[in-house]
Amino acid sequence: MPIWYVGSLGFITIFTSYSFQTGILIPDVFTAASILCLVILLFDTNLMKIERIGIYLLFVFSVLTHFSNVIILMSLIPTSLKDVLFKSCKLMGIHFELVNPFLLKLKFEESNLNYSSFFRLKIPKTKFNKSSIQEVDFTEANLKESVFNECDLTLSKFEDSNLEKVDFYTSFGYSFNPSKNNIKKARFSKNEVAGLLSDFDIIISE
Repeated sequence: MPIWYVGSLGFITIFTSYSFQTGILIPDVFTAASILCLVILLFDTNLMKIERIGIYLLFVFSVLTHFSNVIILMSLIPTSLKDVLFKSCKLMGIHFELVNPFLLKLKFEESNLNYSSFFRLKIPKTKFNKSSIQEVDFTEANLKESVFNECDLTLSKFEDSNLEKVDFYTSFGYSFNPSKNNIKKARFSKNEVAGLLSDFDIIISE
């Protein structure tokens, strides 16, 4: 391989954003590929054995390029997540509301859920343990009796959410209007309770 070619690749990789953009684009390309492969595998009965194996391998590879592809495919088929534990997982930007809500029960430990969405999802008694939950959408979600243990909730959105008996005591960074949510018997730390007053434009002094 010519030295100028290797040098050019190295320069582009180090000094431009092409590598970053490619990393974002590739999973998106394979999302469409995974859906197409699934449709072919399910409905094309004229495939030769070698063709079916090849499409199946492409399907598996396409799904594994990004975890969001798994969630998207679950929304296309009658799949439910019952008693599923996500541990040390990178789940950024996942729309969990697309998953079949039937018998849905989730648990998260030491995972990254940044920029994800639980919009209108009914997930009472869910446990979030030592996870990053920044800029996550919990609008109209039912989180009754859930527990956020040592979680970073910076810029996460709670609006018209059911937060009855939710335990926020060891978590931090949350900021939402209590008058727009049901917070009956919810538990908060006195060090973080100021986040419940941010919408009222008041000054808190020690």
